Formats: sequence, structure tokens, C-alpha cells
Amino acid sequence: LWFCMYGCVGMVAWRFEQRLRTAEVDLRALEDGDVLARWGRVSNLEGYRSLPATMAAGGMAPAAIRSLPGVRAYRSSCTDNIAGNDDCPICLEGLQEGESVRELTACQHVFHRS
Repeated sequence: LWFCMYGCVGMVAWRFEQRLRTAEVDLRALEDGDVLARWGRVSNLEGYRSLPATMAAGGMAPAAIRSLPGVRAYRSSCTDNIAGNDDCPICLEGLQEGESVRELTACQHVFHRS
């Protein structure tokens, strides 16, 4: 009985470790100069608790994330100011001229690419 319980616990621990390593590989594939400058090295996860539930369950592949449309350099304009896009709605920092941003085509919301 104890042998089976240790085996089950070992299998669960192995699965958590696999999910953690997979998430680290995916995050490492997304790290570029912009991500490192804004967030630091995000691919070094401390342990299972630092693994977001959505990443543990799966999600978009790094190649799919990189291929999302709408990436451009930020330019402050009248339309951006009217829409209230001077601040990134994700990190709440101000958008600077020339920064790499992503724009949602349906609503024209703008946020940092990374």
C-alpha cells in the first residue's frame, strides 16, 4: 500500500516538474530585449507556486504569441489621446514615443508589446 502511495506522489511531483520546465521553455522563447528591459528574466520560475494556473493548463504557443498582429511603434496622436491610450492598461506605465506596442484592431486599445 505504501509503495503505491509513494509511486502516486512521485508521479504527481514529476508531472508538476514537467509543467514547470515546459512553462520555463515557453517563457524563454518569448524573452527578447523588450521583455528583459521591462520585466527582467521572466523564465526563471522559483517553483510550482510561481507557475500561473493558465500556463500550467496550457495556452498559446510562443510562436503563436509572436505572430499576433498589431505590433507597431507608439506615436502619440490626437486619436490616441482622445481614446485615453497614454497609459498601458496592463502595466499602468505611460507609453513613450517609439516603444513597441500592440494595438487591438477592433477597439484601437494600445498596450506594451511585452
